[in-house]
Amino acid sequence: MSARRYNTQTRKSFKIRENCLSFGEKKETLIKFARLIAKLIYQKNPIKPIKGLRCSYYWNGNYIDEKILNEELDAIEGIPQKLNIDYIQIDAGFSKNWGDWLDYKDRFPSGMQHIVKRINKMGYKAGIWLAPFLANPWSNIFKRNPDWFLKNDEGQYFETGPAAIITRITKNVALSFRSFDLTKQKFRQHLKNIIRHFTELGFELIKLDFLYPVCFSTNYSSPLTRTQALRSRLELIKETAGNNIHIVSAITPLSPLVGLVDSARMGLDTLNPYICNVPLLNFLVNNKTLESNFKNNTIRKFLNGIVWTNVVDCLVFRDGTGIKKTLIKKQKKFAKQNNMSLWIGDSIARLNYKNKNNLLRYFSRP
Repeated sequence: MSARRYNTQTRKSFKIRENCLSFGEKKETLIKFARLIAKLIYQKNPIKPIKGLRCSYYWNGNYIDEKILNEELDAIEGIPQKLNIDYIQIDAGFSKNWGDWLDYKDRFPSGMQHIVKRINKMGYKAGIWLAPFLANPWSNIFKRNPDWFLKNDEGQYFETGPAAIITRITKNVALSFRSFDLTKQKFRQHLKNIIRHFTELGFELIKLDFLYPVCFSTNYSSPLTRTQALRSRLELIKETAGNNIHIVSAITPLSPLVGLVDSARMGLDTLNPYICNVPLLNFLVNNKTLESNFKNNTIRKFLNGIVWTNVVDCLVFRDGTGIKKTLIKKQKKFAKQNNMSLWIGDSIARLNYKNKNNLLRYFSRP
């Protein structure tokens, strides 16, 4: 096996204070710690939570196209009063392959700029979902640049996606992913081009998902630790996007995010859309994941509004998800009481009258 390589140099942009000793009640001590972090990153003002609409993972899986999105926008325009949300985010599935993020003409033949303009005209800001450090093995980026991707100690590419175990068991290649070597200089320019492309189109929010797989191996082309490798590319994203772009993170180690994201999701997904129609399984899995979400947000509540805004993920109002109504009420109450970010995880166009009214009671302007 190849030896692991580590760099012990201190990165100036990532300050760490050892021997931080504090006495007091647990809640007060944790808040004091969060304020110390905020001081180190020069975070002066409290971070306000945001609300938004996710199109369309929780109700349509990893697929979104121009027709579906316009149907959602039509439905929102048909609502008598403006929704109390800040962003409408285009979700996973807008590109042909993961990794080929700019190859979206098949699903958005008119491009995305007119979509952004329509969202802005409706009084909202446009957001885009990205998993910038992953790619499908059949994607063009992988085929053309296989040396940009991480290998294990045996010199082989390895599964880095969220369903790596399922992929191995079922041989379902649709779930297969490879992770970029973030230290490759050519990847650095590639990443800048992607971020610049979407910000120049007018997107004002970028959601960064599945950041953790780059930490599965330390066989980087440059001798960096996993934290340094991940943080260096998050710094590049922040620098390229600029301070006016809201950065949201999900499924990632937390410490490398400090000072580089505005909102951070603490827990698991609210639900798994692929099992919503499977009785009993949807009840067991979706309730468990949402309960885990509460647990993580509760433990890390001290970071909210000081270091970043905690995201309690998405609120769903439709029937058939398996999630207990009491748990949904708990999620709403928890986010509101703790001033955390909560998003809509339903299709506005497909909601029935009753559930749409339930949504409007929570997401309507006061």
